[in-house]
Amino acid sequence: MFPSQTSLIPVAVAVSRYLEKLVESNGWLAIRSFNEGWYPYWYLGLPAKYLLGPVVPMLLVLLHKLFPQVSLFSLSFILITFSFIVGAIGWGELAGKISGNRIIGVFVSIAALILPWRYLSSLALEETTFIVARNLLPWVLFMIYVYLTESTRRKLIVVLLALSLLFLVNTSILPILIVGAGSVILAASYSAGQEGKSGKLKGIWGYSKKFLKALILSLVVVTLWYTPGYWSTVLFNPSIGGASAGKVILRIFEILRNGLPFLLAIVSVFFSGKLKSRITVFTLTWLLTFLFLSVFRLLGDPDFWQDWSSWFYELEIGIGFLMAQVAYSLIRKNEHRYSVKIYIVILILFLSPYWLSFRIYNTLGKPALISQSIPQGVYALTKLSEIAGEKRVFLSGSTVFWANALYDLNQVRGGQDKVAINPYWDHAAYQIREGESGELASVWLQSLGITYALVHTPKSYEYYHDFVNLSKWKDVGKVIWQDKGDIILEMPKNSLARSIDLEKEYHTVKPKDGKDLSALKAYLLPEKLPLKVSGFTNGYWISQDSPADAVRVAVTFDSNWKAYAGDGRKLKVEKDILGYVLIYTEGQREIRLAY
Repeated sequence: MFPSQTSLIPVAVAVSRYLEKLVESNGWLAIRSFNEGWYPYWYLGLPAKYLLGPVVPMLLVLLHKLFPQVSLFSLSFILITFSFIVGAIGWGELAGKISGNRIIGVFVSIAALILPWRYLSSLALEETTFIVARNLLPWVLFMIYVYLTESTRRKLIVVLLALSLLFLVNTSILPILIVGAGSVILAASYSAGQEGKSGKLKGIWGYSKKFLKALILSLVVVTLWYTPGYWSTVLFNPSIGGASAGKVILRIFEILRNGLPFLLAIVSVFFSGKLKSRITVFTLTWLLTFLFLSVFRLLGDPDFWQDWSSWFYELEIGIGFLMAQVAYSLIRKNEHRYSVKIYIVILILFLSPYWLSFRIYNTLGKPALISQSIPQGVYALTKLSEIAGEKRVFLSGSTVFWANALYDLNQVRGGQDKVAINPYWDHAAYQIREGESGELASVWLQSLGITYALVHTPKSYEYYHDFVNLSKWKDVGKVIWQDKGDIILEMPKNSLARSIDLEKEYHTVKPKDGKDLSALKAYLLPEKLPLKVSGFTNGYWISQDSPADAVRVAVTFDSNWKAYAGDGRKLKVEKDILGYVLIYTEGQREIRLAY
């Protein structure tokens, strides 16, 4: 079984394929290789532990070992389905615990099962580890609530383990967790008022300190896997020339801005006069926070629906909590707490996920969410894999996510932009994909060591038509294959590794931005001959026919790269101005670059 073309489910499959190969060669020592190894296929290379949280890929590989006749894609669907059930039960347990009412909890579980957005987004838009993390979240919030209200050392350990597991599934759940924990803290701090009056919130700071203690400890624990470098990469993902102090400050302001909706939600709840119960406090804080977040993103870029719909899952859960409380009020004898107008508003809210899901499903072209064959839009990958071999390729659109779930294609992009450590890949990708200049695209293709590019024309079945200014490609490469709007171009002189003239290398300067053609041309001047390159696990063999002063390898530099001559002698390795590996060869013809 395969998901729709726009799905990110192939991302976890790609990482699982990589881990599976490590298992085949190293047995279960592969876990160590996964943590310490190098992944060559995305973003010019990056540490393997940065790819995704380890839990889901390891689980998929284990299941595939037990059930080899079931594909990794099918196992992903099974895991996602199971997580849906676990998540629905979890939201019900959380609601029941906060409200002290099992019936409300049952209604929340039912709402979580029948509301549609979570299914559409999971099968058509989201990535497997994030889906699983979202469905584990209610259980973590449940444990946090118990820890806050029944504080013991044992409860702290349970919360610490739960948070650590959640982050080892996917760290991107952190912002949602913080909103959820904030909502739980406010609910736990609620103190009922006298009859007919609104309650008060007490002890917020004390509960917050308890949560922060557990959160910080869990982040320390998972950093043993991810390492501090992962967090710095995610928080301050390097752009051109790295993250300057000014860019770091802007990033901090961006983080603070994203926290504003939560503060607005708290203010709205506090002054609403509706603090009648803990479940009401939780529901309003959760719902209003994600509503404000969605509105902020909508106002920022109304056309980018993939961005402002990011929180629809959380909004849907909030609606489920509201509906559960309304349903409970209806079954209580002689007591209806809401007016007819309120019931109408809540009914509209309940129907809104169905309407939005229908609209976005149509926008996506009504794809088959589950099918027996790969989507037509990624068929060209099969031909590209036959042609490219180990040579680097350029992809854009959904093929980026599918490529390594199906084949071992060495590409510039990948499935997790936030973890890329090369400082220039995104600038280059933009100019190749959307830039106007054929010359600039050609220079970037050579700088990146790209031999083949798969370009989608308007006639292609590819959903994301990222390529613009298609006329420039006639000056960039040679068309070697085309079919159904997809074109494969070859740049035969480009290579992952080239010998260089060190005298000229010393005079190169960093490009100011992705359009700095003169700096890029100067960067290419020291290059001499393309070299033969063959990959192995965590490294490359490089061969020179004519020994040169140095070799430039278009692979992201990392301090763990080591180079060796054919006789085993260690060679000097440095980082060049584009963030690549520069090897001082000392006249050696055969070089081994190992991570």
